[in-house]
Amino acid sequence: MFNNYENIKIEYSIEDNIKDGKEYYMIGIYDNSNNQNSIIQWLYIEPEEFTIYEYDLPNDKLIKFE
Repeated sequence: MFNNYENIKIEYSIEDNIKDGKEYYMIGIYDNSNNQNSIIQWLYIEPEEFTIYEYDLPNDKLIKFE
């Protein structure tokens, strides 16, 4: 998948977010190689039941992570 993985710099951010009227923790996972952020995945965590969802950007919806 990655030909030169030594140069990949994976980082993340954690934020609070509201989606469809519900509160989530949102984790952005990105590659910060060459000082340019490239989003790899957004994860949403529902804090009450600790359910994890991945964000489907083209369809603007959450998909339960299994």
